[in-house]
Amino acid sequence: MGMYWGGLSDRIGRKPVLLMGCLGTLLSLVMVGFAPNIWVALLGRSIGGLLNGNIGVIQTMVAELVTKPEHERELPSLAQQRRYF
Repeated sequence: MGMYWGGLSDRIGRKPVLLMGCLGTLLSLVMVGFAPNIWVALLGRSIGGLLNGNIGVIQTMVAELVTKPEHERELPSLAQQRRYF
């Protein structure tokens, strides 16, 4: 799904894709929280997985915003170290 979100962010922009991902996560968490049975909770988790392609888009945004070459070298090691990306 990450490739789909990356392609979509190239076409319509990074910010709308990030907003869709955040709203999708919100929707899935509310759905899981108010689920009357396990099947609705699983459906909510599935929706959350499909709509959460933010990690690749955020990495791309950060790579585009970094202007100093010495910061570019540090980004992958920082991401691996903290497991945020």
